[in-house]
Amino acid sequence: MRYWRDIESAAANHHINKNVLAAVIIWESAHAREGTDRMGAEAAKTKDHLIDGYKGWGASVGITQLEIYKARMMLIKYYYKERDWGKATLGQVTDQLLHAPRAIQLAAAWMEYLKQNVWYENKDGSRHNLTDREAAEAYCGCSGVTVDNPLGGYPLLSFKKYKDWKETGYLDRKDSTSVVNRQRDLEHLWSNGSVEEFWRCGRAACWTSR
Repeated sequence: MRYWRDIESAAANHHINKNVLAAVIIWESAHAREGTDRMGAEAAKTKDHLIDGYKGWGASVGITQLEIYKARMMLIKYYYKERDWGKATLGQVTDQLLHAPRAIQLAAAWMEYLKQNVWYENKDGSRHNLTDREAAEAYCGCSGVTVDNPLGGYPLLSFKKYKDWKETGYLDRKDSTSVVNRQRDLEHLWSNGSVEEFWRCGRAACWTSR
């Protein structure tokens, strides 16, 4: 709640509906398996290195749970005037995601990037670019939107599975439960007043009275 101004700012900067961005961050923070602090980040990086084989870069860390390599992509794309983020170390990009205001900007940037680059065909054959809510779906790799060559110099979005899901309704069984549950939870946040309560409480600084 204390980051409501940062969410408003990031949403405006990257042309994302602030309610959608808030819902994504609420969901991701609540479902962070290793937590959102530095200890959790180190645990996530170790797990990624040992199991997933991305040398820690595939770990989801911080309050937005954005993978570190995705954050690096967004730093290179949107923050290139600051420094050469292509040369940043794993620890340096991790630090960006553990700084909540920057992590929120990077999450919004990723959603904007998804809206610009992921699409599927409507029933009439016309091209459909993602809405903000669809970008919230695609935020999670479980949706079928992944990155090829994430550690290389030219990472590329891969979204055939997501495209097939939106066009045919078919979703790979191993991903279907997590995708459906996440989509349901996000819809619930949008529709049950949770996001509105987030803004109300943020403006009233509710967390300071607890």
